[in-house]
Amino acid sequence: MESKKAFLIGEEVVYGDCFVIFTMMIIGALVGGVTNFLAIKMLFRPYYPVYLGSWKIPFTPGLIPKRREEMARSFGRMVATHLITPQQFTELLNQHELRAKIEEKGASFISAVCQSERSPEEIAKQWGEVSLVSSVPPFMEQHLETRMTEWWELIQNKTLEDALPAEVVRHVDEEIPKVADLLLHEGVRWLEGDEGRREIGKAVDDFFASRNQWLGMMQMFIGQDRIEDKIQHELVRFLRREQSRPMVEKILHKKWREIKTQQICELVRWLPASKMPQVADIARFAVKRLAIEKTLQTPLYKLIDAEMEAKLQQLWVQACPRFINQAGVYVERIFNTLRLDEIVEKQVASFPVERLEELVLSISKREFSMITYLGAFLGGLIGLLQAGIVLLFPF
Repeated sequence: MESKKAFLIGEEVVYGDCFVIFTMMIIGALVGGVTNFLAIKMLFRPYYPVYLGSWKIPFTPGLIPKRREEMARSFGRMVATHLITPQQFTELLNQHELRAKIEEKGASFISAVCQSERSPEEIAKQWGEVSLVSSVPPFMEQHLETRMTEWWELIQNKTLEDALPAEVVRHVDEEIPKVADLLLHEGVRWLEGDEGRREIGKAVDDFFASRNQWLGMMQMFIGQDRIEDKIQHELVRFLRREQSRPMVEKILHKKWREIKTQQICELVRWLPASKMPQVADIARFAVKRLAIEKTLQTPLYKLIDAEMEAKLQQLWVQACPRFINQAGVYVERIFNTLRLDEIVEKQVASFPVERLEELVLSISKREFSMITYLGAFLGGLIGLLQAGIVLLFPF
């Protein structure tokens, strides 16, 4: 009977010890799991400070909302300093594969543009809702008028010799003998023609009509035809003689020297004021002659033929390496202008915390769950260790 009672007491002790061990393991697991779960949640929550009256509850807001500005600043510096740097971009541009791809894409773009059935007007309206037909001609007129006005102000006080290129002045000097020969040749041809003979006849008639009757009787006695023939013959002989050519050249050289040493504004004064074209009229006429409106409304494949397309492709092949090299030279300046760190900082600081939490949890949900389970496991082990200590060393 006593042995049975001792057995029952021992069994109660064993059950009591198991209950203690199991209870402390459960409590430890719950404490560890809940603690890790709350720690993960407190990375993001609460999103805003929580107050009891005027007292702010500690650890509110969560770690990331509280340090968001500092994190954004640090992340911006990290991106600009280590992730996206001018040196990395330059190395990327120097890669042969990228250069070949840029050249290929540029050639494809040029080919597509040259074979497009759309006009420059249609492309401009699609890209920027801008009408080239209504904007380009006025712009060209204004630009041309401005440039012509500036050009006139620059040359109006210069002599014609200074205003013209030296080659043009020299060419005119060299062409004067040819002009003299042409004038003499055309003069002889005109005098020997019917028109020249008629004009000589009119001049003879006017001469005798303006004199007394005796000269008129002399004209009738000599004969009209003989007088005209004699005058015509002498004029032709005068123009054909050897001394005539040097004389005409001398006159032309003299007149050319007078003209080229005069100021442009003095030469223009010879023209009647009513016939002087205005700069705006000249610009308008020039733009109208170019038919800009028609060109802008013509499909590109009609404006650019196969030869022009081949030249554009060749130009792109030659310019592409220079373009890439130039981009590499200016890449650091471009990065400094962009201020990439500030852009990243601004974007991170303005990113909603709720969206950031959702993004992080969607990526690391499994890892966070494992951290929670690990906390529960470690808490259970600690509970088991505590139960062992309590049972082995009872107070």
